[in-house]
Formats: sequence, C-alpha cells, structure tokens
Amino acid sequence: RRRRRRRRMPRRRDARDARAHVKHWSPEHIARGLDRGVLHAGEFAVNEYHRHEAFVRVPGLPIDVKIDGFARQSRGVHGDVVAVLIDDARDWDRTDSARTADDVANILSDADVDEPAPSGRSVDALAASCRDGETLSQPTGIVVGVLTPSPKRERMVGHLEVRSIKDDGGGVRLPMFAFVPVDAHLPKSHVSAFSVPRTILKACDDALERGGEGAIADVIGDLFVCAKIRKWGVGESCPIVDIVDVIGHGTIGDVDTMTKVIVEEHGICDAPFSDAARACLPDVKPNELWKIPDDELVKRRDFRDKLVFSIDPPTARDLDDALHVEVEPSGALRVGVHIADVSYFVAPHTALDDEAKLRGTTTYLVHTIFPMLPRLLCENLCSLNPGVERLTFSVEWTMTPDGVVKSSSFTRGVIKSAAKLAYGHVQDVIDAGDDTARAIAALDDVEISGKHTAEDVIRAIRLLDAAARGLRQRRFDRGAVRLDQPKVSFELDDDLTPTSAAPYVIRDSNRLVEEYMLLANVTVAERISRAFPARAMLRRHAPPSERKLAELDAFASAHGIAVDTSSSKKLHDSLRAIAETDKDMFDLVQLLATKPMQLAKYFCTGDAKEDEWAHYALAVPYYTHFTSPIRRYPDIVVHRLLAAAMEYEDVDDVVERFRLLSTEACGEVAEHCNSRKLAAKYAQERSQHMFLCKYLERHVVITTALVRQVGASYLVAYVPEFGFEIKIHLDKQRHVCARQIGAVKGKSHSTAVEISIKLREEAVEAMRVIDRLSELDRAAYKSATKHSRGLRGRCLNTSEAQERAIDEVYDTIERKLLELPITLQVMDSVQVILCVQRESRVKYEIHGHLLVKTPANVEAKRR
Repeated sequence: RRRRRRRRMPRRRDARDARAHVKHWSPEHIARGLDRGVLHAGEFAVNEYHRHEAFVRVPGLPIDVKIDGFARQSRGVHGDVVAVLIDDARDWDRTDSARTADDVANILSDADVDEPAPSGRSVDALAASCRDGETLSQPTGIVVGVLTPSPKRERMVGHLEVRSIKDDGGGVRLPMFAFVPVDAHLPKSHVSAFSVPRTILKACDDALERGGEGAIADVIGDLFVCAKIRKWGVGESCPIVDIVDVIGHGTIGDVDTMTKVIVEEHGICDAPFSDAARACLPDVKPNELWKIPDDELVKRRDFRDKLVFSIDPPTARDLDDALHVEVEPSGALRVGVHIADVSYFVAPHTALDDEAKLRGTTTYLVHTIFPMLPRLLCENLCSLNPGVERLTFSVEWTMTPDGVVKSSSFTRGVIKSAAKLAYGHVQDVIDAGDDTARAIAALDDVEISGKHTAEDVIRAIRLLDAAARGLRQRRFDRGAVRLDQPKVSFELDDDLTPTSAAPYVIRDSNRLVEEYMLLANVTVAERISRAFPARAMLRRHAPPSERKLAELDAFASAHGIAVDTSSSKKLHDSLRAIAETDKDMFDLVQLLATKPMQLAKYFCTGDAKEDEWAHYALAVPYYTHFTSPIRRYPDIVVHRLLAAAMEYEDVDDVVERFRLLSTEACGEVAEHCNSRKLAAKYAQERSQHMFLCKYLERHVVITTALVRQVGASYLVAYVPEFGFEIKIHLDKQRHVCARQIGAVKGKSHSTAVEISIKLREEAVEAMRVIDRLSELDRAAYKSATKHSRGLRGRCLNTSEAQERAIDEVYDTIERKLLELPITLQVMDSVQVILCVQRESRVKYEIHGHLLVKTPANVEAKRR
C-alpha cells in the first residue's frame, strides 16, 4: 500500500532537474529559423547577482529578452551570441514560465521553422508589443543554440575548491575540484581530473597526509588558475573545465597577483613583442636621435617653424597630439591639430601591424601600462616630444575667433614641438585671465624651444580657449549630451601602496583639448566616409535603452525632478538646469542618466545603413577615432583611409596601393577592437577598484552619499565624490532599528525607512557608568565595556581610528550627521565612512557606514 501511494504522488524535482538543460537545435534548424524570422540573434548576458536570470540583447527591441531559469538558458555562457526563441507576447507576464527541461522541450517541439514566422514574431512587431501599454513589457524567451561562443569559454580565471575526495580503488585518495570564477557572470564548474597539474595534486596529497581533508583548503585557498570549458553536456547542471594555466598563489590584496589575475581574466597581452615585430622597427640605438629621411621630408608640409605644443597629463610619455594657432590677416584663426603619424612606421599586413591589431589598444592600469606598440615607437619615434622633429597627420581649419568653422584641410606634415605643457600649466594660464605676469609665472618650469617665447604660448592658449568655448557651446546647441563620471587618481609609494586617492577633476584645459580632438575626429570621419562608403571605419553610438530611459523618467517624476529625455539636447539642457540649482541632485540624476546609455562601437560603413552611422551623445552623423594612433589600433586604420582619401582619384587604385581593408575584413577588425577596448576598460576599472580598496583599508574616508534606493535592511546610495554606488547595511549596525515605510508586496524597495535607536537595558546601564570604569570591579568592567561597544564615540559603532578622523572634521560635518529617530527617503543626503569588506576569496566590496550621532551626544546638545 505504501508503494502504490508513492507511485501516485507527483515526482519531486530536485535541484539538478531545475538546472537541467535541453539539447540545442541543429545548425541547419537554427539557420532556417533565423532566416524565416522564427528565431532572433543576440548577445547573452547573465545577471551576476542572480545567475538563474539572463538576458539576450536583440537589435531592434527596446528592451532585452529575459531568459528566466537555467533550463531556458540552455547552457549559454555570458558573452555568447545566441539564437533565441521569443515567447508569444501573451505569455510574457507569466510567472510560471517553463523552467524545467521537459517543459522547455515541449515548447521547442511546437516551433516550426519550415514555415514563415507569424507576423507577431518580426522585430518590428515584437517591438510594438513591448511598447503596447503605459510601461514597456519585457519579452521572455528560450535559448536554442550558440551562434558565436564567448571568448570567456576559452579563458576564465578563478580559484579551486574541493568538492569531494574520491578513492581510486587502490587506496589512493584523489581530490575532485570545483572551479569558482572571479567573474560572477560565469558558471561555477567541475574540473576534469586529468587536467589538474601534478604540482597541485602533490601538494594536496601532502596536505591529506598531514591534516586530512581540511588541510587541502590551506593549500589551494589562495591559488589562482586559468581554465577553459571543455564540455557542457545536456542535462548537466554545470560545465566541465580544464585547467590550462596556474597563475600562482596570492591574496586578493596582493598587487602582483591581482595584476596577473586582471591581465589573464581580460586577455590583456603582457608578453614582449616578437622578434618579427621588432624587426619591423627602424634601427635606432639607445640615446640615438632618429632623423627623418630626406626623401620623406620633401613629401610633407613643413610646420617646424610654427608654434606647436602638446597638452597632456604631467606624467604622459606617449604624446599623440599637438596644437597650433595663427591669426590670419583677415582676423580669422588658422587652427591645426597634429597627430602622430604611426602608420608611417606600422605598414599594413606586417608582423608589427598584426601584433598591434591583436592587442587592439593600450591598457592603462593604476600602476603600469601594457602598450599596443613597442616603446621605441610609443615613447620615442612617434611621440610628439618637444624639441625633436616628428611626422604627423595634420588637420587644419579656418575659423572665426569664437570657433565657427569656415573650411578644413588635411596634410601629412612634419613638426618640431616647442613645448610639452601639462593640463595644470594651461589651466593656470586660463585662470590668469588678462594678468600676463601671472600667466608667465605659471609657465616658469616649461622649457620653450626655438624662437618662441612664453608670451607667444600664452597668446596661443587664449586664442585656442576662446574658440574652444564657442565650439563647445555650438556642439551642445546641436544636441550633444555630456555625462561625466568621476575617475579616481592615486599617488603610490615605492611599494605600490596608495598614499592618496582623489577624484580627477576635469577643467577648462581638458575641455580645450577635447574640443579640438572631437572636431578632428568628426572632420576626418566625414572625409573617409565620403571617399570609401563601403569600407570606412567609423564609431557609432546607438540611442539609449528605452526601458532604462523610462526608469529615469519614472524616478524623476516620482521625486519632482524636471528631466526631459525625448532627445539628447533636451536631456543635456535638463541636466544643466539641475546642476545650476542643486549640485547633489545633479550628481545623482547624471548617474541615472548614464545607465540607459549604450556603448559606442567601431563598425565598417559597408555593414550598416547610413542612418545607423550616427553618434547619439555627440549628436553628429559621422564620427571616428583619429587622434590617438599610438594607443588605439582603429586610429591607424583611419590614418590609412585618410591617406588614401587625400590621393583619391580611382578607388580601385588607392585601395590596392594603400592596401585598405575589405568591407568584411574591416568589420572583423572593428569587432575585435570593440572587444579589446571593452576588455581594457574593465581591466582599468578592476585595477582602480583594487587600489581604492587598498587605500580604504589604511585610511578613513568620510564623504557625502545620496540615497537612491531604500530596501528592507539597507540603503543604496551614490557617492558623488568618487562616482560609484554603495550599499549601507542598516541591519548590521548595533543599537539601530530600521523599519520600511511604504513597502509594496512583491517589491523589495520602498519609499522611505524609519531608523530609530534601540538600546538594551544593559547598554543603558553601561552608559551610566562609562565615565568611571576604573572604579568598577572586574566583572562590572567587562560587562560595561561589552554593552557600551559602539556607544562611546561621537557616532554610533565607530572604531577609534574612525573617531579620530571624525574629530578632525567634526565642525564641518556636525550639522550633516543624523540624529535618531529619523526617516530617510530617496534623494536624502547622508554622511558615511567608506569601508572595505571581503566578500569572498576573490572579491572585495566597498560599502558605507552610516554616521549617526550617539544618544549621549544628542542629549548633551539638547541640554
């Protein structure tokens, strides 16, 4: 009877069933589905905080397709380009969407790719369904196959954990390992036994002999390895990976180890340049001055007698660009931007070109650089260093003194920079205004070569600044939007320990240079796209995500903030209006306005319609990268295109003579450079995060944070000074009680939180005797110190070091400190101490400690 009862009971699905996956469709089946519009292609992205949730970005849809559940993800890996079967719009709101392998298999079997897609499955129809309502509806779907595997499948970085100890039957105990990636987007995996290096097995075997299974964790706990996915079988909850490299032992705070982790994780090339690549370089001995060949000089326009100078950070060694300005007899300005002619040294399809293309970009970490080109080029022969002759691509404009461009021209030139200026020098000259003596003093430490004087440099800076202001104003009038996010700059000691961390401030001197670089990029983009409409490399920026713009609109409306997102110009005007009235509110709204923005990308003009070439943020129809060929490979491609366009007579002739890329090859290079640029960006962010964590471990930083979100036991707040968001945990503070206000069932966030003091009787008693601890017996002393913990300073739950830091700035922040009880809402400003918490072996997180006055201080003030 019991047996029959069990048979009638529904089968219970265990965790393995819930994560099971179905077999992918065949390539032929997928191709027919894509061709007929039954399927759609897009990039697969995993939610790093909830791995069961993923999204597919399908071009043309205003919102990503949600892939809910591991079964529906069908073994997709973050970064894959996948084929997705989108559910019928009537099923998008279902909370019981098919999550198990059996249910998914039933849905897939119903899809018929041999028939044309129903009208509702076209991108336009799906987009219309998304917009059918007051708010955007999110489509759901199922991954049916991988079109282009993510590079992450071939190289993941992480550490090992022991999942079991296996007996081989002969008395030998072998540990079975799990691989835990540093990148939380990637799946935890099983390690194939045969790929584990013998050194690791030997160390684990010795650990087993010494201390049993627990001792193995001490051996591998701080070991970082590289792995690649070998297979991920149907129905398997996680992939099997092979260990391909051992990075080494080290802690998350170890600069050398974490630099290796960052380099490996993002595929940054840190190897020396090959012999074949170095063989392409001019034969220049150390300290030898390279001389431009005479036959090359005669081909170029001579700018050597012009007052040309560079403006860069003071520590810069790869100087890509320089400027000059002259006043013509008519009163108009002749402004020149001179860019290092890297293409002269890097010929197409050579070993050096191949290696530069492979690297794609220079990667800048806080403490080191991984250059795209050999240092002989990037710091010497190509760098526009002062006092030496250098080859350039030059763009000149005739413009009015307030920056109205009348004409432009291009040439290959030769310059001899008269000075290397830092942004600080130029800013001091701008700040000096008409005070020439003060401006001259600002250039005291600048060496100016040739016949030029400091007065000449000052005059040129003033002319360039006035024209740049006009250029900037007209750019924003046309509809450009500027969304600056603070970047942190560090000072390091000889041991690479950060001694200071502060936001990098963008000033008028930075904006001056930026305007002319943007103008050069736009001018060159127009020229090469007209000359080569099927093979030019441009850079486009798609309009922002509709869903995230809607979220910005909703946030602004809920808090009475006037934000118009209907165009880039109106968004910019809204932000400027907010900035003039409330700087804190501007910082927060600007952060929210960056979230809908998509990434700008390189592309080949032959792969896109002309109305898809535009750059949203700059509000221009054509844009490219031309001004940094020392550190960006696309700029080298653009230089070759410009050189061909300047001699354009017969398209076939210049294509062959300049060995220009075909449409297909140009598109492939563009995609590769997009990938490398993004990798370099992520690596730089990881490096900055690492050094900021190291700094915060040793220094107390008190700053302002703006509440953006209210949770049940935490706040999410934006830190304007550093440009990132933090969590403030309320449930982890002693003597504090938090209660949500306005919570809605099904939503974790609310409109406000009420924070009050919650003192136990023991704590109250301890505070009564805290000033006479020396008079207490041992038991009373221990009880008083224990229960008064977190109540002894000016603020709740602060350490002695934090209290010292508070004392130093107390007069400044006293009025900003919270007094309990208090109700906090979104947009409220609070004072926090930035703290570092180790989330795991491979992750540090920055969070905020809310500064609240202790009850004793509050009472003392009231009395």
